[in-house]
Amino acid sequence: RNLNTVVTEFGCQGLELDMALVAWGTDLIRNENHWSDDNARGYSRRGRAKTRDPFQMRLNAYRVLLTRGRDGSIIFVPPLANLDETYEFLMQCGVSELQSF
Repeated sequence: RNLNTVVTEFGCQGLELDMALVAWGTDLIRNENHWSDDNARGYSRRGRAKTRDPFQMRLNAYRVLLTRGRDGSIIFVPPLANLDETYEFLMQCGVSELQSF
């Protein structure tokens, strides 16, 4: 009943949950019918080699997060104008909207 732990795609590697709750960020949005990571902060080097394809890394991060739930995933898309197209795209892909009681 408490949502008190947050993990990134790195922290949840190998984690398997009954149901995952994924909060969609503005780092990967649909813009004019294409995925865009223009709002994302760059990956920091931290002594590592330069990231070859930051966009693919962003896609992979969402892939990892969306596949942690054994029985499914709940996707929370915040009500922000720049996420409207992303929300509509997810709905067109067959994501069902949860109804409040």
